Amino acid sequence: VGMPFPWDRLNQATGGISPGDFIIAYALPKSMKTWIGLLIATNLAITGRRVLVYSKEMMWPNLRRRIACLISRTNYGKYRKNELTDPEKHRLLEALDWFENHCEGEIIFTTADRADGTAGGPAEIRRKVETYSPNFVLLDSAYMLELPNNANNAYDWKAMSLVNRQLKQI
Repeated sequence: VGMPFPWDRLNQATGGISPGDFIIAYALPKSMKTWIGLLIATNLAITGRRVLVYSKEMMWPNLRRRIACLISRTNYGKYRKNELTDPEKHRLLEALDWFENHCEGEIIFTTADRADGTAGGPAEIRRKVETYSPNFVLLDSAYMLELPNNANNAYDWKAMSLVNRQLKQI
């Protein structure tokens, strides 16, 4: 199983990801933000790093299937429509088995919810970071993070700014 993306070209064009970088990707729904984040997370795990993934919109089984498609270079659209050939299915299962049993790093999934079941915020992400000491954190659906005692609207730019400042401090 090889690297699913030509990282040398991306690193050359951007200078790569450096420790402490805080990168935000804003885009329309269904514009592959999560896919790109998982691409980075998967390659970091393959190279021996620990990755923490937070999502409120996707659960681990869905993310795991996307990761399997990334590693095996399987067309995710064909996978979702159940249109894979037998060799593609076999390659997908082999890639998933390899990732789960032989990958040097790991991907830890969390929803970062509070103990009372309400949506988590930067403080909960900080606790997860302190617990797992990841090399990389992917915050999918970060707009759903909330500040305590602040009934914020997910689209309120002031609340999002406060959340982002707290995330940057982590």
